[in-house]
Amino acid sequence: MTCPQVSSAILMDNGTLHDMTQDFPPEVMAKILTLICGMEVLIPTPNSYPWIIGYVCSRWRQILWHTPEIWNKITIGYRSSSILTTPPKEYTVGDILKHILSNTTGPMSLVVTEAGHMNYGNMWDIILDNFGRFVDLSMDPVPQHTLTSIFNLPPSAFSRLESLLLFTTDFNGSFPELSTSPLQSAPNLRCVNYEIPSLNYVPSLLLLPWATIKVIDVKRMHIPPDVIFHIFRSSPSLESCRFLIDSTQEIPDTHGIILPFVEELVLFTQKSFDWNGFFRQITTPSLQCLILQSPHVPCLPVTSLILRSRCPMAKLDIFGQGSAGHHNGGDGDVESLLDNLPSLKRLIVPWSIPPSIFGKIYKGDFPKLALASFFVRPDRFGAFLDMMDLYIASPPKHR
Repeated sequence: MTCPQVSSAILMDNGTLHDMTQDFPPEVMAKILTLICGMEVLIPTPNSYPWIIGYVCSRWRQILWHTPEIWNKITIGYRSSSILTTPPKEYTVGDILKHILSNTTGPMSLVVTEAGHMNYGNMWDIILDNFGRFVDLSMDPVPQHTLTSIFNLPPSAFSRLESLLLFTTDFNGSFPELSTSPLQSAPNLRCVNYEIPSLNYVPSLLLLPWATIKVIDVKRMHIPPDVIFHIFRSSPSLESCRFLIDSTQEIPDTHGIILPFVEELVLFTQKSFDWNGFFRQITTPSLQCLILQSPHVPCLPVTSLILRSRCPMAKLDIFGQGSAGHHNGGDGDVESLLDNLPSLKRLIVPWSIPPSIFGKIYKGDFPKLALASFFVRPDRFGAFLDMMDLYIASPPKHR
């Protein structure tokens, strides 16, 4: 919502102007200003909301700074939906952030994104000094010295933190070994996203409060399978996880890992991987979204996981170079898999689909299916075209 392009003043009988907003109680004005300013404060943007609100009058400025809802989500950097202006040369981003933190109270969300050649000033020191204020903290990128300092903060600095994203490319390979981590004492931490391309940080993954973690996203560190299984066993509340698997490491034989609440599982490998050995270790009864990206993903391990788990799968996306058109388990495996996915909404697989599935799609056995991408063998292309002709000539009623 933007500020209404109407005057808030009325002409009095004596010819003077009276600002109607001066009659509004402070709490009403706070509600109005919150709606005008929106849900996010962008830095550097001195000529946009909420900054320009403070130019109106001293009363508005006072209410502005005493309304925490306006300042509880700060974004430093570029957002595609916004045109950022350059702050005055005498001010740095650190100066602006310090001003906000000094004039407001309460918890805050902070997002730091790459924004070209901005003058950050002492922004990173200010973030560290006020770390205990943050509920959601996303730093993309973060300098290595700041990253190291975060792990040296006292546990009390993490008391409010619920979500943490750390991304860095500024890495020279040195990171102190940790026997403990302040993150272990973060009582409210629910979501962790590590975008740190170094094995040196893998041990720090084990030093998290896994009993409360619901979301883990680690797509830049190669995580050995035994570390992933340790996380699975230690995370009874896990709902979503993304891992880049180190496919060069052996898969330990540790049967019986049940992930009762995992609804999304996203796994990547850069080399061929023993998916059968990995999937036979776990059971995912709540799984709704499975995304795999690997050079070669056979159908049979995926089928075994889904059938064993009896999960309500709605999205199955499998991407792999070199597996297109190959027989990765035979028609029986593919048909058995799809027959047990009546709630499927999206299907992207590198396997050849048997003709029997074409007919089931047309008859409405997959009433929620909105997107399907698969391979058709040349000798089955005629059957596939026949099904497409039926769709065009007589669309099923359920579609």
